[in-house]
Amino acid sequence: VTLKDNAKKAMKNTKVKIKINGATYTKKTDSKGIATLGLNLKSGTYNVVTTYEGSDIFAKKSVNSKVTIKSTIKCSDMTKYYKNTASYYSTFYDKKGKLLKSTGVKFKVPSPAQRGQRPSPLLNEKYPGLRPRALAAGSATKRARISSNTPM
Repeated sequence: VTLKDNAKKAMKNTKVKIKINGATYTKKTDSKGIATLGLNLKSGTYNVVTTYEGSDIFAKKSVNSKVTIKSTIKCSDMTKYYKNTASYYSTFYDKKGKLLKSTGVKFKVPSPAQRGQRPSPLLNEKYPGLRPRALAAGSATKRARISSNTPM
């Protein structure tokens, strides 16, 4: 958020309120009139209301805007056929949207016992909890299905 007066001068050390996802945060502008807020929200678009409460000189002002949080993981559901060589791919991004390189990644596949089912062969088994996860970069859950049927 950048706060400027009528002459387009930065308003430094000034409090602004930022309301997003049901929570209101009070922030103070820096020497350039900028107030920042770190967000830890799921990917999606959020409505934001930014409010300057006013002063003896300036009137109160509120501005409505939207913030889009992008996922750091791009992946999709897949079906893997028994004994074929299909691989599962995911793409990982850093917080600035650039591709991650040389970063450790874990894929968690829960066993049938972890899902409250009895163990069975991997034929026609669905894995709703396939979770590709870049370390400290977020997570996503996708469905993987292993089938004994071959595609037509």
